[in-house]
Amino acid sequence: MPRYAMIALLLFACDAQAMRCGSDLVTEGDLTVDVARKCGPPASKRVSPAADAPGAVNVERWVYGPEHGARYYLRFINDTLVEIDVDAGP
Repeated sequence: MPRYAMIALLLFACDAQAMRCGSDLVTEGDLTVDVARKCGPPASKRVSPAADAPGAVNVERWVYGPEHGARYYLRFINDTLVEIDVDAGP
């Protein structure tokens, strides 16, 4: 495999688990408060509040972008970032 192809593959793999906000990096495991501090408010935000039952979870979905044509979808469970999905567009 050519060197440039391997570098591109590694960068693509990192995009699924990290998002750059200016000079800061957001990664899975970050808290909502940290993501908001690093990236500012999301373009959109959807909250599914936890039910009043033992073991219930609070799920939030935040969207950032488009940033250079890409849109970032973040999913939080109980205020912890568990997934970053990137849509690079057409």
